[in-house]
Amino acid sequence: MENDLFSLDDSLFLKKDIIEYKCRALWFSGQIEPLIMLAADYLVENPESYLCLPMDGLVDIIGRDFICTIESIIICHFYVKFISEEKRATLNELFEELIFSNGCSKPSDMFESLGELPSSKRLLFLQHICTYENLDFLSVFQSSDELRAERIKILENLYAQKLIAREPYFNELELIIRQVVMDSATSSFSRSKIFVDHDAIKRKVIPEVRSLLEIFKASIESSEGDEDEDALIILNESSRAENIGSAMLPGRRNSLLVKILEQVRDCFLFDETFGLDSNLSAEIRHGIFSNFIRSEIDSRKLITERTSSGEYEANRYWRGVYSDILTPRFLGVLNAQLAWFSENFNLLVSNAEKWMKISTTLEDSYSAFRYITHLEEFTELRESALSAHGPEDLIDEILDWLWSHTEANLEVMKERINDGFKNSIDSLFDELADRINNVKGDAELKDLMGSIHAAKNSTREIIREISEWFSRSESKTFDAQELGQLIDISISCFEKIKGRNFNIEKEVYPQVAEFFIPGNFVNSMILAMINLLTNCTRHSGLGEDVPIYISVKPYISGFVVEISNGLSQERLLEITQDFVEQKNASFSSDDTLELLRSEGGTGLAKAFHHLKSASPGFNLKVQKQDEFFSCEVTYESVDLVG
Repeated sequence: MENDLFSLDDSLFLKKDIIEYKCRALWFSGQIEPLIMLAADYLVENPESYLCLPMDGLVDIIGRDFICTIESIIICHFYVKFISEEKRATLNELFEELIFSNGCSKPSDMFESLGELPSSKRLLFLQHICTYENLDFLSVFQSSDELRAERIKILENLYAQKLIAREPYFNELELIIRQVVMDSATSSFSRSKIFVDHDAIKRKVIPEVRSLLEIFKASIESSEGDEDEDALIILNESSRAENIGSAMLPGRRNSLLVKILEQVRDCFLFDETFGLDSNLSAEIRHGIFSNFIRSEIDSRKLITERTSSGEYEANRYWRGVYSDILTPRFLGVLNAQLAWFSENFNLLVSNAEKWMKISTTLEDSYSAFRYITHLEEFTELRESALSAHGPEDLIDEILDWLWSHTEANLEVMKERINDGFKNSIDSLFDELADRINNVKGDAELKDLMGSIHAAKNSTREIIREISEWFSRSESKTFDAQELGQLIDISISCFEKIKGRNFNIEKEVYPQVAEFFIPGNFVNSMILAMINLLTNCTRHSGLGEDVPIYISVKPYISGFVVEISNGLSQERLLEITQDFVEQKNASFSSDDTLELLRSEGGTGLAKAFHHLKSASPGFNLKVQKQDEFFSCEVTYESVDLVG
């Protein structure tokens, strides 16, 4: 029977009828495994085929029997994408189990085994399922840097296998670079970190909202379903003020409105490029929060790291300080107290990070960022849809509502950070001091006690600063930066992206070190520097061991940043004077954008583009000096404050 089903000629019937017929026959004959394979193939070929598939039944069986295959994960992926976020936990658990069951800890470990899949299925899994949101569920990643490194490996594999084109490959790499830039300087960037690109969200959802709103309006004009379209049936009177999940919303128009609301809401909250979670998760929760909050106790050697077995390491610093005056027994007691402090400090940080997770369900009461649609609000949405002149009006209404909720949630988060979290951290420092006082006897431990006191005070200031991150920002333009610090940030970003330290020497002349670079230049300058440094390692002929020299000097009314790198003997011969002249001429020609494409979005052309996007006052010039290749970034008439 199965063979007969798969031999059906699709031309005999409409494609939709064929899909439904095959699925129905397999379903009623109990052939679930072939049905899952068939459904996954249809979804890979055409995602809209989910409308013809028994998605609810399939996902229920997959979750109940924990069917862990690439195909079952594909089905769950499209269910979460098109139907309901409620099955995201199932998707995440299957995703994790698939990786672990293959003896791997992350998707990049599976490249060889995934090579046996059809290219379309491999592309879907790696590009669209192995996203930050799903990777974040894997316990193996401890920071956003590790997540990004894994995503870069995935992109490089897809590009090497020719599964994605040059443009999307370099576009996402650039996005990752921008995210690293946002993480690199902690308090050096603008304190208000919560930014959602209203216009970008609007552009992204408007086609779908327009289509749904047109259907909604048409159903009104035709008076279709009048008998129940305006009904809201309360299932639980005590939950009247709760979300729309507490009510039945019969009728097609209500269903359309729910889809519109969820489409805009999910994009506002979870869009990887423009959404709220790109701030809360990638930038703060998995980025600078834990590093910044630990910075003082790290610098004062109060924190102890875990070993691979889960035990805390001995604190070698304080053991070395007091080994001559304390007995081994007391050194062991001291180490135990610092391990206790580390465990509880990490627990408080972990709990605070949970507050930053976004929730759209009633069950999660822990999150500070809860988005529950109340019945009264849904009624208001329906009125807005009825009066909307177009999709733009309705989207604006929904985004305003989302921002209203977000600003209230930000106040909740600030209160939790400034009160509960700060008080808990204070109490933890106090208890550590009390514990050590109770066991030290007559021993003088002034250095340690002084470090505890100083770390407590400094951490209080850090917490106060962190609380200010949870404020709405009108843009992602950075605060003005000192030029010397900006160079350091650029090097740090470059080394983070590459995952290693490089042989870089720098000299910043005092006359320009403390000049402030306008905030609207900062991002472009850092991105340009990263691309120039990348050029040093890619085209020197010396690989990642190339010596790099950075010099920053005054230049007329601005400054000049010169980046030089050594060259191999082969590259010395290749880089002729003609090569240099052609390169410089290309930067100032009208063909810069074409050069940008030919460079693949990186290197010299990309650096030139970033600099010019910041200001026409920037210029880039390359030259060969003895055995070195040099890139010279100049800026004239800079609005700097010295």
